[in-house]
Amino acid sequence: MTAMESADVRRPLESTHLFADSDARADSVEPWVQPVPELVDPLGPMGTLFGQWAGLPVNGAAFLLQAMHPVIGSVVDRYSVYDTDPMGRAIRSFDAVQQWIFGGKAAIEHGYWLRTMHQPLQMTGPDGQHISALHPQAYAWVIATSFPSTVWSAPLILGRRYTDAEEDALYRDMLRVARITQVPKNQLPQSRTEFWPYFDKMVDEVLENTYVANNIVHNLSKNPPLTIPRQVPKRLRPAIKMVTKSAAGIPAELLRLTLIGCLPANVREKLDVSWSRAEEAELQAAFRVYRGAVKALPERITYAPLAYHARKHQRIVNAMRKRELTDFTAHDKQQPAARCPF
Repeated sequence: MTAMESADVRRPLESTHLFADSDARADSVEPWVQPVPELVDPLGPMGTLFGQWAGLPVNGAAFLLQAMHPVIGSVVDRYSVYDTDPMGRAIRSFDAVQQWIFGGKAAIEHGYWLRTMHQPLQMTGPDGQHISALHPQAYAWVIATSFPSTVWSAPLILGRRYTDAEEDALYRDMLRVARITQVPKNQLPQSRTEFWPYFDKMVDEVLENTYVANNIVHNLSKNPPLTIPRQVPKRLRPAIKMVTKSAAGIPAELLRLTLIGCLPANVREKLDVSWSRAEEAELQAAFRVYRGAVKALPERITYAPLAYHARKHQRIVNAMRKRELTDFTAHDKQQPAARCPF
């Protein structure tokens, strides 16, 4: 892949109207021509972070950035169950990301399925404009948000920032996911250095504090209604409900701290949310405990099942490749210098 020129980086943002008819625009964008996209290395930077259960709140931070795009916010507001079934929505989003990164053949299948499922999500906006979930800029933004949210969360989950080489590898992984999900090729910058000007321009000129984004931010610490099993005796239900509600508040508050804490100041300002030193200290303390647990526990516990098995599979493949010969002619038995390959 060659790096796009600066004019190409700006191209996704140049439109006569943000909600321009996506059917007409789809004809002008360059589709991916690679029939079988290159897959993501499960042991690479993206696989290492998104495979962990801590990838759930990172996925949430990306979703919040996505919801700030007015096209995505409009479609999510009408069609998504993020507000009526937030847990189910979060699990299905996590499942999708896991398949893109660790699914192998399932990643390709899911990419085709995803675009097909989004095609009917079309509506007419309040000003009569046509809005589609496949709006090229918006559809690309969904995948683009995975890169900054991962970069910002790495110090929390890994305990350090990515190196430049790791960020470059992470960005290449993001482009692989873009190909898997069939994002039009000219909608994303082709290098990490070109990405950040694109991101800043998106924040300054496109993103808004949409109804959906505002709703997410102000309901992060709220928990869904709790259902006490019928087997619990009636006299114990009030106490059980109180204890369960208090316990459930811990992950809800940690989710709020992670989502807001991972965002840069200019995005927080756009969302009209504050961030204090006390909240930063609380977030850092929580992830110090998490990192200690990750070191003490086996990977089969700290990683989601698909990620764990994909990483184990890749390690076995890598070990096999190390045993491969580098030159099949080096052991020609007709040559006196031939030696046993084993």
